[in-house]
Order: sequence, then C-alpha cells, then structure tokens
Amino acid sequence: MRPENPSNEAMPVDRHLAELKSRLIKILLIVLSGTVLAGIYSKEIFGVLAGPLVQNMPAGTGLLALSPIEGWMVYLKVSLVAALFATAPLWFYQVWAFLQPALHKKERRTVAAIVLLSSLFFVSGGVFCYLVVLPAGFKYLMDIYSDTNIMMLPHMQWYFSFLLRALLAFGAAFETPLFMILLSRLGIVSSDKMRRTRKYAIVGIFIFAAIMTPGPDVFSQIALALPLALFYEAGVVGSRLAEGKRNRTVVTERAI
Repeated sequence: MRPENPSNEAMPVDRHLAELKSRLIKILLIVLSGTVLAGIYSKEIFGVLAGPLVQNMPAGTGLLALSPIEGWMVYLKVSLVAALFATAPLWFYQVWAFLQPALHKKERRTVAAIVLLSSLFFVSGGVFCYLVVLPAGFKYLMDIYSDTNIMMLPHMQWYFSFLLRALLAFGAAFETPLFMILLSRLGIVSSDKMRRTRKYAIVGIFIFAAIMTPGPDVFSQIALALPLALFYEAGVVGSRLAEGKRNRTVVTERAI
C-alpha cells in the first residue's frame, strides 16, 4: 500500500494485518447487529419478497413450509440478506477506509465512481427483476393451472432460493456496460470487436433471457432481453469513449 504520509514510507506488514483484522471485526459486528434487527421484521420482509408469486396464486393459498424448521431457516436467511444490503454503506466504509491510504487522489475518484455506478446498475437490475419480470413470469405460470384441478403450492425455501438467484443474476446482468468499458480500458477487447460481434451477443442475450425468466412466455423474455441489448449498445459507446480518452492520455504522456 502507498500511504500518503510525507516520508512515503511503506507501512509494516504487521500493521497492515492489525488494521485488516480490526476492519473485519467491525464488519462482522455491523452485519450481526443488522441481522438481529432485521430478524425482528423478517416475516414482514419475506412477505414483501414473496409478493410477485403470492399475488398471482389463488385466493386463500400461500407458500408451504415442508418441515418445522424450514420457516425459521428461511427467516434467518432473509434477515442476513436484508442486513447485508441495509448495512452496505457501513461495512463498505470499513473496506474503503482500509484501501483508501493506498490510493492516489485520482485513483480514489475513479474507484468511487465505479462503485457508485456499479451499485446503481446492480440495484436497478434487482428492482427490474422484482417489479417487471417475476410478476409477469409467475402470472403466466399460474395461468396454466387456472382451468385444472391442480393446485401449485411452492414451499418457502424453494422460492427464497429462486428469488435470490434471480435478483443476483439480473443485478449482475445490468452491470454489462461497466464490464465492457472495463475490458476496453484494459485493452482486452476493443469497441470495434464488440460491434463486429454484436449479432452473436444479441443471440446470447435472448438465450440468457429464456433461461433466466421464470416462464416461457415471450413478454418476460423480451422484458429482460431488450434492456440487456440496450445496455450492450451503451457498453459499445462507452468503450469507444474510454478508448478515445486512453489514446489521448498516451499521446499526452509521449509528448511530455
């Protein structure tokens, strides 16, 4: 790490380890405290999370608990996940406080911008999944049983695991532009190559959408594929701009 002290002396390894240990303990205490507080409202939180499925189920039905401890385990997981998200600013500050002395002023601005944008895109993907894709997909699936004597009653553990995977997948998928720009900045993939492989990327996006959406209906698949295709185009444009900035920086450094 490069501390910003006048002597520019490297911090001893034992001090690094002591600082790391202190930050990890603080993060653990933050998450544990948040888990305890979220546990008080775990039933209400799970009720909100189950909305996309329950609101499309027949009246008077709901999710099942297949064992006496299934509900308790699900509520514990809900509390932990809620705590991780709710306390993110606090535990991320601990991570930042540990890394910050090693970064120059320009690097701090770059890292802060990346973290802010990636967080915004990730949350947007999760919200889009929860508000648009899941309700449409579950409505289609439940309509299949509307004219039959079959009653679909999923259990709590299955739903929470599926929901968590879906939210994480959509959140990661919405990071596509930032990932493309990063690859371009590192010189791994150029924007020209991204443009040439656009048709393959679009096919891959629709395959990904067909796999990730809960129902086989076209609406939910397009609801995911269309934003991802737009994000891909945004990534191409952003990569081109990043390459231009990098080239100007190289020219300036050579001139100096």
